[in-house]
Amino acid sequence: MVKNKTYSSFRYEDLKNLGLGLRIESLFDKVQDLQPSEGLIRSLKVNQNIPKATEKAKSELLVVPILIELFEKNPKTFNFYSGYNFDVDKEKGLKGLCDFLLSTKYDSPIIEAPVFALVEAKRDDFEIGIPQCAAEMYAAKIFNERQ
Repeated sequence: MVKNKTYSSFRYEDLKNLGLGLRIESLFDKVQDLQPSEGLIRSLKVNQNIPKATEKAKSELLVVPILIELFEKNPKTFNFYSGYNFDVDKEKGLKGLCDFLLSTKYDSPIIEAPVFALVEAKRDDFEIGIPQCAAEMYAAKIFNERQ
């Protein structure tokens, strides 16, 4: 791996270097849809019209309201960390800021296993975010196994 590699700079070939492959699968066929609350609908409607000059602004205005709704529907079952520095294996480039990490340790100020990585689509292009998402998920797997 390149020494200066971080999650956000991962490309498909970097995943291959980690021994990871990609395949398309339907994972959520049996998951039932949930109706969003009126508060979430209102919040997203307002927030989508606010200018978002950075990816961080986009995540805070569009992703966080959804996470808050999930938390309200599942109180005290998880916590989320935004923009967390998650250096798991610097030699492999598994380092840098994660968009969001979720943990079932809802009352902990630090990240504890088990964790789950959540990455929002980049620059309105889903394909660009796939290598970053895979790298963060792989780092979460390694982190969980170590703990």
